[in-house]
Amino acid sequence: MATPGESCKRTLLEDSDENSSRTKLRKVEKRHIAALILARGGSKGIPLKNIKMLAGVPLIGWVIRAALDSGVFDSVWVSTDHDDIEKVSKVWGAKVHRRSPEVSKDCSSSLDTIKEFSSQNPDVDIICNIQATSPCLHPCHLKEALELMTDQGCDSVFSVVRRHNFRWKEVKKVFGTALEEHLKHTGREIALPIEVCVTMLQETGMQEEGLFCIAAGADKLKKLKATLDCSTFQLEEFYSDPHAVAGALTTYLKELPEPLMTYQLCEKWIQASNISDSDKRLKALREVCDMLPEPNKNNFRYLVQFLAKLALESNVNKMTASNISNVLGPSLLWAKPEGLAERAATTTSVVSIIELMINHSSCFFPEDVDIDSGFSSMSECPSTDSEAESRWRPGLFDSDHKHSIMTRELATTPVMRNGPGGLSGTSAQLNVKTPTSGPKGPSPFMMCTGDFCTKPLNLNPACRPRRQDWDGELCENGSFYFATKELIAKGLLQGGKMSYFEMCPECSVDIDVDIDWPVAEQRVLRFGYFGKDKPEIVKLLLCNVSGCLTDGQIYISANGEDMVSINTRDQAGIGMLIKEGVKVILIEQNPITKALADKISQRMGCQVLQKVDDKLKKVEKLMEKYGLEWKEVAYLGNDEPDVKCLNLAGLSAVPHDAPGVALNAAKYTCCSAAGRGALREFAERILLLKKQAKSQMERDRIGRDTF
Repeated sequence: MATPGESCKRTLLEDSDENSSRTKLRKVEKRHIAALILARGGSKGIPLKNIKMLAGVPLIGWVIRAALDSGVFDSVWVSTDHDDIEKVSKVWGAKVHRRSPEVSKDCSSSLDTIKEFSSQNPDVDIICNIQATSPCLHPCHLKEALELMTDQGCDSVFSVVRRHNFRWKEVKKVFGTALEEHLKHTGREIALPIEVCVTMLQETGMQEEGLFCIAAGADKLKKLKATLDCSTFQLEEFYSDPHAVAGALTTYLKELPEPLMTYQLCEKWIQASNISDSDKRLKALREVCDMLPEPNKNNFRYLVQFLAKLALESNVNKMTASNISNVLGPSLLWAKPEGLAERAATTTSVVSIIELMINHSSCFFPEDVDIDSGFSSMSECPSTDSEAESRWRPGLFDSDHKHSIMTRELATTPVMRNGPGGLSGTSAQLNVKTPTSGPKGPSPFMMCTGDFCTKPLNLNPACRPRRQDWDGELCENGSFYFATKELIAKGLLQGGKMSYFEMCPECSVDIDVDIDWPVAEQRVLRFGYFGKDKPEIVKLLLCNVSGCLTDGQIYISANGEDMVSINTRDQAGIGMLIKEGVKVILIEQNPITKALADKISQRMGCQVLQKVDDKLKKVEKLMEKYGLEWKEVAYLGNDEPDVKCLNLAGLSAVPHDAPGVALNAAKYTCCSAAGRGALREFAERILLLKKQAKSQMERDRIGRDTF
């Protein structure tokens, strides 16, 4: 497996804004570069998660250690509002920025805190915001990312990971959704069913006799409604049935939660229609029409002008203004369900209103509305070979079509790909291969359930690629963000001359909810950064009896014998170590009977040393006896007499319930308490690190000797 640095790539992207400020950095210039780790105390998902133990280290300790060991920062800070987080941060070597209450709220953004830090530390030129919940961050990631700032003159660099996930977008159904909500969600001006049906009818239905009067087949209408509900563009089969299209348009209008002409204006419409003088009636109706909310008025105008055009063909289609108003009028305005009489009166009035508006459409809507162009506004989207798809553009049903266009433009932008896997030092056209469209264009596939549909965002199910044929997508993994202070002052973390740094998937870990914790713990044990020293193979484990192997209590039997409680998991842990060639010695400072010591030794299968007053001196003698160095020794202690050994041992640990003085000295804190599996946990860690050390040695041997 490649090391974290070997599988990471970095790439330059330049902001199209020519006016964006750039901080041209050179190695010869001295710039203050600071790492800033945000660690608010009010975490809701996992309380105080930033200092919760992860694989024996406070979560925030993993990234502090990586930042310090990278050697590229002039200062490493933790921004917090909590006393305990401040204490832990200082123990791990970071400075502390006490953030103000204004940027410590649940609604406060990371950028708010970063801006506050920057304003209070004007000497800092570049800030690297490091995510505390990214424990697999390595110093090499930070070093290589910073080179893009210093060598390439970038204004911002952020970490990403390459994913090969096919993404689907949840789309709320169109039918039965309030008009304003639908328009806002899709970014449209004319409701999708209205515009689609009008366009189709203009092409194939203008001379269809009895349009809107002759009922369509139930199955065809249901299928067309479902197609429009899912915003797909496979509509060619419905061109041959204009009655189904007309039925879908009528159904959409009927199923609106509120009529297109609105409940609020219902009484005003009726009052205006009852005016006897025709000129005054026309004027009054126009005034009411102008009161419509803008979304309603735009769609009403679009529909009425289409109906007026349809009525001009009445000598062929038999759909006069009167016939049209009788059929469609009740779908455009109805009274609230208060009684049959009110509904009947409203129906009578609206029929006369719609007939009048069709006959005088230019009077009500003098402004030009181009209902003949269909969807020409989307003509910038590429057409395909299919006749239906050339008629229905990709952007027509996709509120994100502008993003798709942007993606195509970016795909041909010259970029620099430096580092492993790139074109080192060479400018090249980076053609991004994405499966968003196959030979027949964007995907028409939709799936519906309940009130929502879903549509593919980055694939065509008909041309689903194999993983090895797809480069995947770059997604922010949130691990770190470099930015200049000038960019931050503008309220941005990304901008100007941008670059992304690609991290390997195994190092892209984030923790947000409880279920993420055990997964992250296993990942960090295997792929995390444990410090500058390479992992050594432990050959000797020394462990306290009281407070480590046992819970520190001595029980006295009825006949006066000393007794202790030993966890079988700890016994199994010692057995695992001995089996792997690690010598285990138990030491005890407090006096215990020889009989008890012999029983412990016999049960554990290892030596027990009693009355060890000077533990450091005793350990050094053992090291001399076995020809070992401190880096080959593991030590499990629990109190002040163990501090020196905990500091010197290559690998040291304490149980979860150890006193603070021992906790601060140990390199690892067990999740388990004394006498309750702490020794087993530490044994597993020793064996894991032993495996890692052997793996590293094998990689070094292959790299140096073979190649």
